[in-house]
Amino acid sequence: LLRSVSEKKILFDKSKCYKAFSVQNGGTSLHLDQNHAASFRTGLAGYGISDNDGIVQWDIICDNISPQKYVFVGVAEWPSSASKQHKLLESYLGGTTHCRSWGYYSVSKKCYSQSQTKSYGSQYSTGDTVTVTLDMVEDKLSFAINGEDQGIAYSGCFRGRVLFPAVSLYGPAESVTIQFSSKFSSNDKVNLIFFS
Repeated sequence: LLRSVSEKKILFDKSKCYKAFSVQNGGTSLHLDQNHAASFRTGLAGYGISDNDGIVQWDIICDNISPQKYVFVGVAEWPSSASKQHKLLESYLGGTTHCRSWGYYSVSKKCYSQSQTKSYGSQYSTGDTVTVTLDMVEDKLSFAINGEDQGIAYSGCFRGRVLFPAVSLYGPAESVTIQFSSKFSSNDKVNLIFFS
């Protein structure tokens, strides 16, 4: 029922990132060009998580975030049409109705999905680690900040989809790092999480 997800597969994919992003350190780091005009842009990892993957958990480390703390962390479907791909990459997670994405916004303490918002979680910024847990067994998405569980953000809308880890950055020279999570709270079902 559950399948191992190789750590090396959870890496940013330049072909699924806005053109002003650079992917560095073997795919673990995503950097927004220092000359980029301030506006939200999105980048995705290359590995799509599906029902067969069970529970997958990863960290987004906020290496350098603007003082305004404008960043989204979450997941997105990768549209089949090029026009919808551009609309996703030129917006923020949850900010468009043209494709399905779910984002946890660092400033407003809200989650966004298809341009709809709901109150959720705490603020986060430079130096913080956002842990994302996508549970395809129980069909839910949740986040933690520096190991502190923020609760379930969304449920009942992920099964049957292929979802990619994703972030949206705003300011010039912002950067994040993606890695497999080594932190588990007492509420996590550690016995259901397999990493190879």
